[in-house]
Amino acid sequence: MCNYGGNFMDPYVLQNCSASNHIIGAKDHVFIQMNLVKVDKVTGRFEGQFTTYAICGDICRMGDFSL
Repeated sequence: MCNYGGNFMDPYVLQNCSASNHIIGAKDHVFIQMNLVKVDKVTGRFEGQFTTYAICGDICRMGDFSL
């Protein structure tokens, strides 16, 4: 796939599981992605930053993971 500049781009970007560090494949339809926001401890307001966690389907099926 080429972008407007004519450069080759890969349309699929691989993700790693945050819990097990396994590669999440294109056929893994069970995986979840969570964005946990960072809040100010005093005011409790959103600071504009977040941390993204991706959990693969194998870990989700076990129902047992910790970040």
